Amino acid sequence: MRVKLPISIVKSAPVSIFIRKLVEPSEEQYLIVNALETLGFLDYQLYDRDTGNWYIETPSSNLPRAAITQSGEIYPSEWVQNYDPN
Repeated sequence: MRVKLPISIVKSAPVSIFIRKLVEPSEEQYLIVNALETLGFLDYQLYDRDTGNWYIETPSSNLPRAAITQSGEIYPSEWVQNYDPN
C-alpha cells in the first residue's frame, strides 16, 4: 500500500548559500592612488575586492611594490598576508 505524504511534511535538504561580500575602495585609498597617479609614480595598480587592498607598483627602488589598506596605510607587499606576486 502506498501512502502519499502532504508536501508540508516532506522536508527538503538544507541549502547553504555562500554570499561573498565584496569590499569597495575607501576614500583614503582613492586619495593616495590619485595623488600617486597625478605625480606619475604609478607603474601598475590593482584593487583586490576580496581583501580590500589596493596593490601598486612604483618606479621607486625604496618601495617598488606595496599594498594600500582600507585605512590608507601603505606596506611593502611582502608584509601583506596572502599576497601573490604573480
